[in-house]
Amino acid sequence: SNPAADNPSAPWLFDIVANKRNGIDVDKFDYLLRDSKMVGVTVPLDPQRIMMYSRLDRDKEQVVFKMTEYSNLAKGLFESRAEMHRRVYTHQKVKSIEFMVCDALTLAQEPLGIRDAVADGADIQMYLHLDDSLIQRLQVLKADQYECARDIQKAQELLLQVAKRKLYKYVQEVTVSAGSPWQDKLPAAEEIIGYQSTSATGVGTLSRSLILGGQV
Repeated sequence: SNPAADNPSAPWLFDIVANKRNGIDVDKFDYLLRDSKMVGVTVPLDPQRIMMYSRLDRDKEQVVFKMTEYSNLAKGLFESRAEMHRRVYTHQKVKSIEFMVCDALTLAQEPLGIRDAVADGADIQMYLHLDDSLIQRLQVLKADQYECARDIQKAQELLLQVAKRKLYKYVQEVTVSAGSPWQDKLPAAEEIIGYQSTSATGVGTLSRSLILGGQV
């Protein structure tokens, strides 16, 4: 659903948090400053100035920004976001940990209540409990108390491997060019194996060893 369309009296209100018009919103301010500080990457973003020199255009019913903040927005926000994606969010180690945590949570989704929390009509309080504490809850689960004990043990072993830095290994990356039949649809693992010659890498690949992901 579109919150702005559902609330025509104040569509600009939702632009403050998640701006679909131009991408300038406090959500990006929050995670860029927080994440860059945690990983030691300097970003030239000054959200206080952006907010100070913004106003509500009642005719257009949207938040507009002063031209003097062009550099703050272009470089401070958008270029910093692109840099964080290049250096942090899509880093090989980061993606390995992301895949391993996702695999662990998928294996233990039933005892953790993940499936019930995201089901249609679920209690919002259940959904709000899907936070970072899921990892700690999974680590202390007593597997023998559940029918899916084997899956829980596998999930806990994955988290242990993450803690020991025994991560999924990066093997190879293939860029899909324009006009490729894979441009609009991810290929199956078997198609990649058939397309990628083992002579190029010297490594034979099994379909179950591949993780497929896409980024726009």
